[in-house]
Amino acid sequence: MRKLSIFILASTIFVSSFSKDFTSLLGILDGTKHIESTLNSKISPKNINHTNNSNLNKQVSEIKGKQTFIKNIVPIIKSVEDDIAMNKVRVASLSKKSTLTLEEKTFLTNIFDKYRVSYGNFASLMDKMIMPPTSLIVAQASLESGWGTSKISSRSNNLFGMKSFSKNEPRVKADDSLHYRKYENVKESVYDYVINLSRHNAYKSLRKGIKNGEDSTSLTKYLTAYCEQGDYKDKLNHLIKSNNFKKFDV
Repeated sequence: MRKLSIFILASTIFVSSFSKDFTSLLGILDGTKHIESTLNSKISPKNINHTNNSNLNKQVSEIKGKQTFIKNIVPIIKSVEDDIAMNKVRVASLSKKSTLTLEEKTFLTNIFDKYRVSYGNFASLMDKMIMPPTSLIVAQASLESGWGTSKISSRSNNLFGMKSFSKNEPRVKADDSLHYRKYENVKESVYDYVINLSRHNAYKSLRKGIKNGEDSTSLTKYLTAYCEQGDYKDKLNHLIKSNNFKKFDV
């Protein structure tokens, strides 16, 4: 009787453990599950929590000030990176399947549409699903938003000066002829910025540079279309170097 009880207990523990591991695996493949850790007060690539839910819903108005800005924006960028990486894994997996479920077809339709790639052209889609180095994103976010202090970024959570050309999307008015996109939170802003670089023809060279492993200070030369200022590249490189942003690319 004692041996039977021990066997039942051991079996229960095994099933429970297997269930949790299997659920986690499904979450990763589905692009909806994140690895969680504890965010330390010290900013370092090893102890940043990429997916702290309270952090992902941050508003720009909450992260003003250089150090506060960096501390909050880096985990959000890493979360977007995680999302894109998991979507790429799923796309690669589905590209090999001959028969898809309705849910899988819907997922692929949305991804192809988001990246503006013809449905079924997996090679082109995977080619566009890039993620710029964190150091480059932090530099652009800090420059475009004034470390989160600009009026536009505070009103719209728009860290990258993303303009709006449609009345049918959330936006804020700068003047009679200029509007900026408005986001629910900072993560939406980061994600939209990455998607813009991923699908716009003006950033084809940038995407190639990222795939070739060029670092952030080398990639800045491909952003001439992003800003008309002749010294834009130099400003970004100065921010990256003077703040040691490359430590976040580890």
